[in-house]
Amino acid sequence: MKNPKATMIILLVACCLALTSCGAESQPISTAGTTASQEPQTSRAGSEETADTAPETTEEATPSGPILEIDGMVLEGTEPSPELAQEIRQTAQEALREYALFFIYMGFDLERYVDPESRLHDYLFGSDSYSRIYNEYYNHEYIESWDFSEFETDDYILYGDEYLTMNVRYKLDIAFSRSDDMQDDNQKLDALWTFRNTENGWKLCDSTNNNISMTETETSDPDVQIFEFTGKDLNGTALILSDASRLFCGTVPEFVYDYGQTVPEMIDSYENAGYNISGGINGGNFDDGGTGSSYTAMPLGVVISEGEPVFAEYGYDTACHITGLTKDGKLISGNFSINEALQLGVRDAVYTTEKDGPFLIIDGEIQYSQLTDPSVYGAGKNPRTAIGQRADGSIIMLVINGRQPSSLGASFEDLALIMKEFGAVTAAAMDGGTSSQMIWDDTILNHPFSAFGLRMCPTAWLIKGSY
Repeated sequence: MKNPKATMIILLVACCLALTSCGAESQPISTAGTTASQEPQTSRAGSEETADTAPETTEEATPSGPILEIDGMVLEGTEPSPELAQEIRQTAQEALREYALFFIYMGFDLERYVDPESRLHDYLFGSDSYSRIYNEYYNHEYIESWDFSEFETDDYILYGDEYLTMNVRYKLDIAFSRSDDMQDDNQKLDALWTFRNTENGWKLCDSTNNNISMTETETSDPDVQIFEFTGKDLNGTALILSDASRLFCGTVPEFVYDYGQTVPEMIDSYENAGYNISGGINGGNFDDGGTGSSYTAMPLGVVISEGEPVFAEYGYDTACHITGLTKDGKLISGNFSINEALQLGVRDAVYTTEKDGPFLIIDGEIQYSQLTDPSVYGAGKNPRTAIGQRADGSIIMLVINGRQPSSLGASFEDLALIMKEFGAVTAAAMDGGTSSQMIWDDTILNHPFSAFGLRMCPTAWLIKGSY
């Protein structure tokens, strides 16, 4: 079932995410020159207009090549000198290698290639404004060797004396000592890099994905639309479910300090119990001993599943930060006790902390004051999961990939803005990072930040199959 409005919204998402990080308002453009405006000038003799004199026109110079709009400037591109091209080619190839290894926690020299005044530097290494990219959880201790099967730089364009752009590509093939069958297909990049000429030489200040786009994946389910989208420095997947009655909170068989379940494992458990499940995303926060910890079967706060309170850490009368779905299919977020939630008709709910799973949108308004500042640990660019609802009742389930070369991740503000563009009037963040996962029709739709697959969790938002 096609939805033209949804398609238009997601195209807007891709456009909204195409901002650069060299300057607060900058945006690189690589297009043919634009035609300058022409204003007719009327010839006059003294104070009298000469009617039979043809109007004169003044033409501004039309750029003959690509242009770059950055830091309030519009710069025309030219071919760099052979000497500069050779210099920047060497720098770019060294930087590209370090950039690739950085995301598997083996690139310790990347920072010397990155402009310290750029937003990209803030994202990668942290600043007063952003927590750094968390690549320490990657399974680097199991890496035996790596090889660049594609490693290229080309199309060098110089803009004035200060900026230079080029296309960069690589794919990093990794061999793991733990298992010959394991591989990570997410270590690849196809992007436009922008370098700035600083007092310490040419430094990388921006990386923008090539092929910014949105693609709808066909499904046989009339209630479901799935979209994959690529923005400037992130990519992700959105699932739109028109029938909210099919969504419920799934759980592990028992809440214990032991192994939890991945979303596919949880789906299998429910199907073994007689359910028909089409897919889902991970749910609320849990007792977290760190990535790789087995203690992921114990949730926090509140869990309500199919009308039954199944976990009450603080009892039934203490207000908790929950997101739930009512019996009539309305998604709500707020601070409610279990008894209050049940009185509101909530049949399924999970708990998230205000820091790790803030409410993103309430009554159509982004909750900027409630969003965790991106400088706080874990609140910068990271993999994210969110759930929301449109005014027509459709459920929005969203996963953003992160900690990868082509998808740095999203802050909570990024996540809220993307959910808003998808039409959400209510939205909340779920557990993110290595927990983020989206499954549909037995297929993992996102790209987990782990060489060894999905993380185990105690809860998930599951979609019942259509009958």
